[in-house]
Amino acid sequence: MQSSKLRIGIISAEKSGDYLAASFIESLKSSGRDFELFGIGGKELDNFNISRPQDFDREILNVMGIIDPLKNLRQILRARKQILDFLISKNINIFIGVDSPDLNSFFHKKLKKINSTINFQIVSPSVWAWRSGRVKQLRKFVDTTFCLFKFEHEYLKKNNVNSFHVGHPFQDIEKVEDVSSIKNRYGINNDSECLTFLVGSRRSEISNMLSIYKKVIKKVCEGDKSYSFLFPVVNQDHKNIIQAELSELETPIFIQTDKMKEFLSLSTFTISTSGTASLEAACYGNIPIICYKTSLINYLILKPLMQTNLIGLPNLILGENVFPELLQNQCTPNEIFDAFMSARENKDQLALRVANVKDLIKGNGMTEGARYLLERVDSASRSR
Repeated sequence: MQSSKLRIGIISAEKSGDYLAASFIESLKSSGRDFELFGIGGKELDNFNISRPQDFDREILNVMGIIDPLKNLRQILRARKQILDFLISKNINIFIGVDSPDLNSFFHKKLKKINSTINFQIVSPSVWAWRSGRVKQLRKFVDTTFCLFKFEHEYLKKNNVNSFHVGHPFQDIEKVEDVSSIKNRYGINNDSECLTFLVGSRRSEISNMLSIYKKVIKKVCEGDKSYSFLFPVVNQDHKNIIQAELSELETPIFIQTDKMKEFLSLSTFTISTSGTASLEAACYGNIPIICYKTSLINYLILKPLMQTNLIGLPNLILGENVFPELLQNQCTPNEIFDAFMSARENKDQLALRVANVKDLIKGNGMTEGARYLLERVDSASRSR
């Protein structure tokens, strides 16, 4: 297999996963090995000439929780079969699932049984937090799990799951230093303080959180009218939704697609829907206020399955509840506003802990991860 072209199937159903996938594939490309890519991904993976199923809409798979997948079950099952048939037809010998653990576990299992593929998973399922029984599926169907965080790597090792600690690419994040030029570019008052809102990358998250965040903005403006409010979003559709909801507010609001780096370079605090976004904010030096609210049915189903009291990645990495987490019934405009005001009062202490987060996400790196993948593939080839 070492001299032949590798045929790699890859599935990256979410924007954050697409960034990780592209980082890994770039490292694989730098190794000099010849390969072809088949599967689904976003704009970042498009740079590597990925072949995908015809007329496939990746948004079909971008749902979360319990209720939304059930509502869209027929579409999801049809999409899953379309992808599986496509990957089998391409006779792939390697499969890489990126994040989206429930989706990718289906492909790990099917492809291992049908094609005897060598399976890799980038981003460990949160088995340390909930549904720990999934460890058995990792052990049986995934040859190596690439972990972003050391605590995940150690958990999997303890449970006899083969893993490799790559670390998180956010370790290389650097703020834009010339904030004046950013403010001038977007028409933001130079004397204005900026507060960034990260509403989530899914429509369902935006629907759940936006009306709450709107009331938070009103409360902030009651006490201080000098703030500008920044909303970096993933696409034009999300921008339109937010503009429509916030249009009545008479305060400086700036909504831009693909401007996460610029906006987080301007702010000191971020109000973030829990997820990768809260970690990204922390790596730009922002103090995150972590918020999350889902439907009552989702919450009642998921709550008993939780094995940890923390949900925010910055807190999980630090191993303690440092940054505010406002979940479900606590996720109200008043509670979020109070948490923001308290964080402002303790800004210096919290800023030190933010710096700790970035230090703790360092790992072996994607280059070493790609080298490890090739070693596993070559070893498997020799043993066949």
